Amino acid sequence: MSLRSLVFLAAISYTLIIGGSLLGYRLLVVFPALLESTIELHSNDIKAVYSAYNSERTNLVRFNLNLSKWDDTYDYAENKTPKYISSNISGSFLESGIDALAITDKNGDLLYGAQKKGNEFVETQSIIDISPDLDIETLLAHDRQFGFIRINNHFGYFASSHIQTSDETSDTNGILIFVKLLSHEFFNRINHITEAKFTHHALSDVNFFEMESDPLLDGEEFEIDDARSKYYIWVTNHISEPIGIVEVEYPLDSIPEKFDNITIYSFSALLMLPIFITIAVWIIFLAPISNMFKQIKNMSTSGTITNITIKSHVSEFKTFQIVFNGLVTKIKLYQDKLESESQTDGLTGIYNRRHFNEHYDQTWRASTRNALPLAIIMMDIDHFKKYNDHYGHQKGDEALIAVAHALQTHTRRALDLLARYGGEEFVMICQSDNEEQLKQLLSNILTSITDLNIEHVLSSTGNKLTISCGACHIINTGAWMQNHKELALKMADQALYKAKNSGRNKFYISHLDELSS
Repeated sequence: MSLRSLVFLAAISYTLIIGGSLLGYRLLVVFPALLESTIELHSNDIKAVYSAYNSERTNLVRFNLNLSKWDDTYDYAENKTPKYISSNISGSFLESGIDALAITDKNGDLLYGAQKKGNEFVETQSIIDISPDLDIETLLAHDRQFGFIRINNHFGYFASSHIQTSDETSDTNGILIFVKLLSHEFFNRINHITEAKFTHHALSDVNFFEMESDPLLDGEEFEIDDARSKYYIWVTNHISEPIGIVEVEYPLDSIPEKFDNITIYSFSALLMLPIFITIAVWIIFLAPISNMFKQIKNMSTSGTITNITIKSHVSEFKTFQIVFNGLVTKIKLYQDKLESESQTDGLTGIYNRRHFNEHYDQTWRASTRNALPLAIIMMDIDHFKKYNDHYGHQKGDEALIAVAHALQTHTRRALDLLARYGGEEFVMICQSDNEEQLKQLLSNILTSITDLNIEHVLSSTGNKLTISCGACHIINTGAWMQNHKELALKMADQALYKAKNSGRNKFYISHLDELSS
């Protein structure tokens, strides 16, 4: 059946059954779907707010964890060094968003507590001065706690961690607690992501008899089974005690009705104008589409992509014609680009191992014929697995990109080439006329990576990301090299192994000559 016949048959059938079908569809399909969608929207709104809080909380937990697993903090909890407070609870710490903090010893006794007032921290005398919801016994018994609390008649949240040395091998000698208020910026974000109004109430201000429904439990999963204009959510502290209620209020007109004015008007229009609309749609839309599909089908049959022509005054069809014909042109450009991209590493943008192998083969043969001095340098980022495990793969990718860009600055001659050899390993081919020149290059490479100042607290070579290098240097090149290309790579790799065994962040040079081969 052709598209034209199908359209007109559908128009006639539509006219005969539209009344009863639309009525049944509204009652049995549309309205339940709207109701379900509204329930889902309300659930998602509440989950989105919880997710926004979770994001805020995660940042606080991470900040708290970093300072609690720090040798200076451990030393303060052990020896109560006054310099720790003056050096760390000031300056940039004031701008971190922390509204209160507490440091206790391993028995839970307060060593230092303070609340932010204005642009300074004012010391407090006890944990309860900060919040009545911090249960020290629970915090002592369990590392890495967080939850809602009340602070100065406001709602906030806290994160606590046991104080240990940086390597986390020591026994805990105290607790570090950070507290933040739920800020105006947080509520502004809530207003942008939902259409509901969220209001916090203390338990003493809540009239439970006037509540339209029972409160929901706080958390990421909320059981909402009907669409209402108001919901209530318990706010509990970290030992599951209720400390408040959140009221979620939606506009009354956001709750779907079985029949509204728009639905009634729409049904009337649909009953009166189906045939007229169908004819207009055919002339304006379907005929050009039919013609377009015919042209595309011809392309599929012939296997050749060509430009299409559409006779229509509809701007979208003209735009489609322009875009489609533009894609035909781009396909050829992308084919050329794919060949180019097959030679580069997708993450760092430098050459990949495949291109290195091709270039290495060409360079080796050129050195064999023209007696050009040659150096192959294998480089490996020190302790990169620890870096990935500690900072995460996203930071690991960023570090790889930064290292690649730094290494790229050392390829300056026509035959020089840098490539990612695999994982955190890089390889470089370069011309080096003498050993002093090569040593200077390797030294510059080590310095350029150190100068990136990428923090690596788990590195045994220091607190920065470093690299080790192994080089195979061939000064007196010639025809004797013909069958030793793989040997040179192996010697460079062995040199890298020696550099790592000698302490990392170093280089080692092996020499390949006619006698040693």
